[in-house]
Amino acid sequence: MHAMEGLRPRLARMTRHWVAVPLSISVASRLMALLLAWMAVKPGGTFGYMLRAWDGGWYTEIGTHGYGPLPVVGNTFHPLQHLVFLPVTPYSARILSELTPLGIVEAGAVISIVTSCIAAVLLWRVVERRFGHDAATMAVTLLMFSPHAFVLSIFYSDGIALCGVACVFWGLDRRWWWLVALAAFVSGLTRPTGFLLALPILIVAVRAWRAREPHAWRGLLAVAAAPAAAATWWLYVAHRTGSFTGYLDMQKAGWNGGVDFGATTMKSIWRAITWSSTDRMEAASAVVLVVVGVLGLVFARRARVPAEWWWYSLAIVVMIAVNERQSSGPRYLMAAFAVYVGWARVIPKVLRPAAVGLAGAAMAGLAFLTWTTGKYAP
Repeated sequence: MHAMEGLRPRLARMTRHWVAVPLSISVASRLMALLLAWMAVKPGGTFGYMLRAWDGGWYTEIGTHGYGPLPVVGNTFHPLQHLVFLPVTPYSARILSELTPLGIVEAGAVISIVTSCIAAVLLWRVVERRFGHDAATMAVTLLMFSPHAFVLSIFYSDGIALCGVACVFWGLDRRWWWLVALAAFVSGLTRPTGFLLALPILIVAVRAWRAREPHAWRGLLAVAAAPAAAATWWLYVAHRTGSFTGYLDMQKAGWNGGVDFGATTMKSIWRAITWSSTDRMEAASAVVLVVVGVLGLVFARRARVPAEWWWYSLAIVVMIAVNERQSSGPRYLMAAFAVYVGWARVIPKVLRPAAVGLAGAAMAGLAFLTWTTGKYAP
């Protein structure tokens, strides 16, 4: 009895610790990004506009008016162009705005901030269980202050998407297949890369099946969750556009997006290496992809991260590389958390403060470039 009484306070302290450490990191990052947004408000502008810049404007339109046809004016080149934006982000903001005094933009930003904080806590715990406190803290810090992490403070899909990834890997560790399936399904309706979560789920489910773990068959069923969600949206867009490739058609019409199997990526990297690029978006995206993504994968492999972490992160990096449109791709790297674990394991302790400072400076630079010049679209 006395042993149990002594155990409870210790468990409570441990729980507070593994929540407080990553939460404080995430909150600091979010506040830094919000401060940058506030500083970037131009005369006559509003802070709310900063929260809904770029993709946030599309999410605001969808959350307010739904997916009805749009007038073809300005940056809208097709009446159904907004179908490339999946429904979870705008409609979750719509629901919160209906239930609270918040406007839809503020609701979207709040959801992004809260979900990114939840993701930080869960990912810290997932990494800490395998690599210890220091590696988990460093990995989460690098992730939360990564170059594109400022979008986690505005009306973007990245907060919800990262939370979905964290819930999947948290659930996989505990064999909570219901959580894995639910998080994967939501992720499949949040962003185009969501279906890739089927890969780590499959790896762990097969491992559980071979080990004859209880209820392993549920894991095999959970594999289908993310692809099922993605397929549902793909078919919906096909129905609306009258073309089976409607989703890709809308990407091409609105943003000249598509799959070129890495041709654009290789050209961008070469121009960045030779200092011949005059496009800031192209140069920044190429550097982030190589430094954070490719090198991070190499270091993660050397650190012997679990197979499901590494293969999922590889799939994310490959999907970014084969995409013709480069500007928004590198922010998808935040979901490939194994690359940050790789970097965390390779950076000497004495250099970690400098590494965090460099990451924060990169995030601040890209954020300010986005909000002040409008020449970088995250």
